[in-house]
Amino acid sequence: DCEGCSGTALYVASTVGHVDIVRLLLRKGASLVKRAKTSAAPLHVAAIEGKTEVVDLLVQHGATLDTQDGWQKTPLMVAFSYNRVDTVRRLIELGARPDLVTDDYIATM
Repeated sequence: DCEGCSGTALYVASTVGHVDIVRLLLRKGASLVKRAKTSAAPLHVAAIEGKTEVVDLLVQHGATLDTQDGWQKTPLMVAFSYNRVDTVRRLIELGARPDLVTDDYIATM
């Protein structure tokens, strides 16, 4: 269930953690960079929701780890702010940069 979701099929599947659908969409060439009205990429919503397996799939298919949303927040920043410990750990293992800050000096940790 994804009440109020807006965005591409990949965005919605990433939000709810449908790994098989994400995999299928990526095989069919779904855009990793097309964003929802919120300016969040699929990697952001997977991080927010703690969908670590989806995070892995998106990164394996070329998603940019430190992509920023409209508020300049990276997937690592949003995972941290939502207390998604396993996802934070995985993003760092994959190479996400915990040292980045927004223009408003909001840091990851």
